[in-house]
Amino acid sequence: MRISADRRCRSDQSPLLDRRGGPKGRGGCSIEFLNNHPGCGCAAAAPPVQEGRSFGFAVALAIALMSLTACRQKMADQPAYRPLQPSASFSDGTSARLFPAGTIARGSIPVAKDIGEEATLPYALTREVLERGKNRFNIFCSPCHGEAGDAQGIIVLRGLRHGPPSFHIDRLRQAPLGHFVDVISNGFGGMADYSVQISYRDRWAVAAYIRVLQYSQYSPIGNLPAAERQRLEAEP
Repeated sequence: MRISADRRCRSDQSPLLDRRGGPKGRGGCSIEFLNNHPGCGCAAAAPPVQEGRSFGFAVALAIALMSLTACRQKMADQPAYRPLQPSASFSDGTSARLFPAGTIARGSIPVAKDIGEEATLPYALTREVLERGKNRFNIFCSPCHGEAGDAQGIIVLRGLRHGPPSFHIDRLRQAPLGHFVDVISNGFGGMADYSVQISYRDRWAVAAYIRVLQYSQYSPIGNLPAAERQRLEAEP
């Protein structure tokens, strides 16, 4: 009795391999069986290969790869100028740009050697200037000098052997404002300079605030307003 190709196809129960270990086709039959029996139902059930669809996918893949290559090349070869190379992007025709007028390097502000003799601020004294000086003083100076300028800062109270002098001694009360700016800029004795921490303008603000602290502890009676002077003189 002869078995039809379709029945022989369905009688093969192996899901992956044929009886001799070979790979199977899409319908479940072996590749060899499908080649020898074109009328097998598995061959009819297998969907045909769409050549046009595969070709379109290949073209899209090629375009994508070309796009990626172009993108990388554009990022790798960025426009740049060599030193002193001409450029049409600027009116002077050069790619080397000059620094804006007045530009200085950070920390390069020259401090005059005779600044310690300056007795007045280089700008107007206002309440805002004193508030700024107080802020900088309390942050950077008060740990040693104390908030009142009496050299009783927390570092001194905790054991610093050679603390700073009080701002209320005669020598420092008579010192010009520039003396304090010079010490902040260059350091003095065991004190390091604070030129990095305190800007040049703020150094003058700190010096002005030190003068306020000195007046708070010692001020000649002649500097007081007339009404205050009379009130103090009337006291026993």
